[in-house]
Amino acid sequence: MLQRLHPTWALVPSVAFIGFIVSIVLFAGCASPGPGVVADDPEVRRALENLEPLEFTVLVAPLRKWKPDPDTIPWSYPIPLTDEDIGALVQESLLEDQIFTRVVKAEERPSWTREGLIEEAQREGAELLLEFELKGLHCRYVGPNALWFPNLLLWLTLWAPSLWVADQTYEVIAEAEYSIRNTQDGQEVFRREFWAKAKIDLDYIDRDVDWWGLIRTEDTGENWSAILERARPNGLFQLQKAFALSVLRDFYPLGRSAGFKRDVYPKQSSASEVAIVIGVAGYRDPALQGLANFGVADASSFLEFLRQREGSALKEEGTRLLLGAGATREEIFGAFRKYDLDGTQHRDRITVYFSGVGGSLEAPDGTYEFYLLPQDADPEDLPGTAISLGQIKKWLGGANANEILLILDCGFGSSGGGKGVRRNVRRKPAEVEAFRDQVRRLIPGEGRGLILAGQPGDYVSELPGDQRSTLTYYLLSYLERRGDTNKDGQITLEELGETVPDKVSHEAHLMGKEQTPLVVGDESFVLNKH
Repeated sequence: MLQRLHPTWALVPSVAFIGFIVSIVLFAGCASPGPGVVADDPEVRRALENLEPLEFTVLVAPLRKWKPDPDTIPWSYPIPLTDEDIGALVQESLLEDQIFTRVVKAEERPSWTREGLIEEAQREGAELLLEFELKGLHCRYVGPNALWFPNLLLWLTLWAPSLWVADQTYEVIAEAEYSIRNTQDGQEVFRREFWAKAKIDLDYIDRDVDWWGLIRTEDTGENWSAILERARPNGLFQLQKAFALSVLRDFYPLGRSAGFKRDVYPKQSSASEVAIVIGVAGYRDPALQGLANFGVADASSFLEFLRQREGSALKEEGTRLLLGAGATREEIFGAFRKYDLDGTQHRDRITVYFSGVGGSLEAPDGTYEFYLLPQDADPEDLPGTAISLGQIKKWLGGANANEILLILDCGFGSSGGGKGVRRNVRRKPAEVEAFRDQVRRLIPGEGRGLILAGQPGDYVSELPGDQRSTLTYYLLSYLERRGDTNKDGQITLEELGETVPDKVSHEAHLMGKEQTPLVVGDESFVLNKH
């Protein structure tokens, strides 16, 4: 005998149907749109308004292969890419049709060198070489979005799990770098790093979750493979967009600036050399008087050497000499602003020389900062009145020059005086290590040279009989001829480092003091020829 069903059971089909309809609505309203065309993006389109192509032919180099590094971004998974994926970042971007008058794709070869690319660019009549490097493309889980809760209610109350509702959010993070070189001499004229981020909402099927799973299982390899496959188009689109915007906003104004055409043709313009020479003596603050007596004479002698050395391209308009009372903090800042050393104008060589007093300061957190003291410095307020090595690094770090030489003839404090002051610092191994670390990162790379008179705690000495700082005296003596130890007609940073520090240390030892100059940088850096 059949039992009569309770009337409420008649609602089951209706409830299930309602759940199905609600699921369809959620699906239709939250499906993640696929990436489109970069040039059609509103932000890119606004940047393209009234754009005139740059009158350059560009050779696009073969893109550097990227080896995924899972440690680049914590709690993330690297997205695998094919050659076609990476190629699309440049070849299919708006760069080819919108920025330059002509773009040439470099011939694909199993191996290539920069010299070979330069030769290929010259054969193609390209003035610029563009090199692109992808440093990372990663995906990570962000969390459930606002659709997670209604989807869960559907599962629990209506027995209608909407597996196609994109109720979890992931983030794609990309990092890349591109550089542009002058094909006439191979020198880099522009470099920029940039990041891109993209949010993507995925459903259970996109994440390869089984039919009855509402529990997150993103940590399994199968799930993450599906997630990375879905995230790849969005990540590549955002990276391509970020690259296009960087070219438009960062490089385009430089390419349109007056003189840039000449800068990438060095044979058509004379060499450009800049020198900022600073000599401080007779400090305004009584506590600093007597610590640097010959800064003015040092700077004047060094500038005379720069002007007279063989092959010098230094002209009056490329020189800023700040002496004595004229070497204030404001004037020094103004000298760097005048020559605009932020990478917007190419220079063959930049020389910065400072003779005066240096200082060191220990912060409450145990870190150290090191300073150059202008004539109006207050030893009780180094951060507010002096110039930190960090500021020097900022000025010179982005400078667009073949060669940079930085000479700091000053000390950073010792108990016995010399050309340095110390604030809240007792000499510790940590201070010396912090100093050396900052020095290594001050102006790294090829074509860079750094000469320092001493390290923290050293007594940076002067020679009263010769009216010179000990470092500058021996530096100029060996830069003329005596420093050419291998008799090849030129004096390199390596040769100078093998001679001058020992001479300076010996002179300080005769005074009963300790002084250890530092000579670091590109050992092949040529300081003088004869």
